Amino acid sequence: MGVRKDGKIDQVEVPSKTDSIEKLLERMGINKDIMGDRAGTSKIKKIRKIKKINK
Repeated sequence: MGVRKDGKIDQVEVPSKTDSIEKLLERMGINKDIMGDRAGTSKIKKIRKIKKINK
């Protein structure tokens, strides 16, 4: 989570291999309800796979 200068709180989740996107969205929705007017954006960022370079 991050807090903007205007006081809004943004959520960013990075799912693990065992996380369900639906469950993450549900948890983020609960958090948004708790934050009320201070709730900002909610995003899910997937981990990019890094290509191995053979030397």
